[in-house]
Amino acid sequence: INEYKKNAPYPVIFIREKDSGIANAMNKGINNSNGKWVHVLNSDDYYYSSYCLEEIFNNKDLDEYDVLAFPIVVRDEMSGKFTQPWIPFHNKKIEHYNFPHTGLIIKRDFYFKCGLYDEKFKLVADAVFGATNFPISKFKIFESPVIVIAPDSGVSNRFSFTRSRELFIFTVSIYKGALKYKIKYLILNFYRDIFLILKDI
Repeated sequence: INEYKKNAPYPVIFIREKDSGIANAMNKGINNSNGKWVHVLNSDDYYYSSYCLEEIFNNKDLDEYDVLAFPIVVRDEMSGKFTQPWIPFHNKKIEHYNFPHTGLIIKRDFYFKCGLYDEKFKLVADAVFGATNFPISKFKIFESPVIVIAPDSGVSNRFSFTRSRELFIFTVSIYKGALKYKIKYLILNFYRDIFLILKDI
């Protein structure tokens, strides 16, 4: 990275230090950013192509939006196969935002207007941020291009008691869906946890 910085055609800020979790690390990056838009690329994810961001920002009609939501694909690390693209969608009836976090590009000013990621949540801070702030954002959903490949070995694909507890708190007290949708969400996550436990065994 230090070698890359020497010839990079833009400023590169490299920070490597201990943090208190994923949300803290993301907030640190946002606080040190200085561009108009922020994209969080997790440590095990990578861009779908070397030109996907250029393709996006060749579009000059994005300034009116706070949030851009793009598809991602998940890579099965065992087989090397890719899932069908996870295309973001919004269910307006119940205000449900099914946006893959690593497919989001968010205006830097929007973060500072609404607040950064809640560091009390170690593993679901992205979901908390979305449920709290997407309803007041001006967002645009794109069906292409796919911008990120996310290996299925990431922290969100491993069972964790912390994640289960945080998802329960999120679903009951923060997620704004009607009661039947909250129950459905809890049941789906319960079965997902069982699957992840069995997969680890």
